[in-house]
Amino acid sequence: MDWGGKWLMTMMPANASEIDPLTRMFKWWNKAIATPGALTEQAFRQYFTDDTVLILNGKVSSEGIAALTKSFQNIQANSETVKIILPFVESFREGDKIFTHHFIYSVRNGEEGCLRAMGYAVIRDGKIARIHFLRVPYEPGISIDNGCNDEMKANRIQ
Repeated sequence: MDWGGKWLMTMMPANASEIDPLTRMFKWWNKAIATPGALTEQAFRQYFTDDTVLILNGKVSSEGIAALTKSFQNIQANSETVKIILPFVESFREGDKIFTHHFIYSVRNGEEGCLRAMGYAVIRDGKIARIHFLRVPYEPGISIDNGCNDEMKANRIQ
């Protein structure tokens, strides 16, 4: 078996213009989190299965569409800005899982924050059935990548 070819196939979708379900959801989410009233159960159902589970740092954060919606509505209400930095630093698909390494930029009570997130989403029937991410604070100057530096710079200019 040629593993090099297998690896390339998982890194690149069959159709170059195809966007995976996780990226598609985060593109929507970045707009919705900034729009009051946009985070509804109906909207989440476009991207998530009814029995979806969100696991963060090894703990179940929410189960089901209603809990997921409420969780993100709370984040929206308590943050001035939240943004998933796209494109991901790295992502690939293997079977029903999409693995990703990305950053989350936020401003809460006037303070900027940045988290590094790594993990995977399980896809079922084209929708997200589970997200399992580990998140840690990004440390500028220590990390080898850009993290949220561009977002932080843009926020200071505004």
